[in-house]
Amino acid sequence: MSKADLAAHRGWFKQFASLVLDKLQRELDETAWVKPVGRSVQIVDTNSGGWAAHLGSVRGDRGSQLQLWFDFWTGAAQRKVAYSYSNSAEKRIVEIADIGVGGLGVARRFKDAYGASEQADGVNVMNPPLPAGLFGKPLVEITSRNGFRNFLAVYEAQQPRVTESPSRALVDRASQFLVEAAL
Repeated sequence: MSKADLAAHRGWFKQFASLVLDKLQRELDETAWVKPVGRSVQIVDTNSGGWAAHLGSVRGDRGSQLQLWFDFWTGAAQRKVAYSYSNSAEKRIVEIADIGVGGLGVARRFKDAYGASEQADGVNVMNPPLPAGLFGKPLVEITSRNGFRNFLAVYEAQQPRVTESPSRALVDRASQFLVEAAL
């Protein structure tokens, strides 16, 4: 991928993260969450060939994070968008998954089922890759490995058009999921 294409992908993701953060700030009561420090979204590189944005944490839920991802973690040929609630504590992830978020139904659970596999280019991906039928559905990723986080996440099936602004539907889905996870 050329530097220009890489910059376009990163720029699209930053715009997407900013739109989701703006929506969270309008929809979440300030007593429900801790906003990120600063005025703009901070984008960090992932070891999965893309980027993550940490949008805040749930107040009173130590170790929680509301996150967006745009990388190759699923093992797909193209970067995929994901939105997630993460925590080092398995119990809280499972509690939220049992309630259901985003109108997406019950989450499928994986405990140490997906390990990371490093590709020749140094990018970590799910091993085995995420099956096509699990995109767009809530997934619980629980790990017993020390120092690793647990996730309740949705991986979007569609590849976004990075030459266009993020779709309102995608921003709405991600925001609804994160708002419900925070409550």
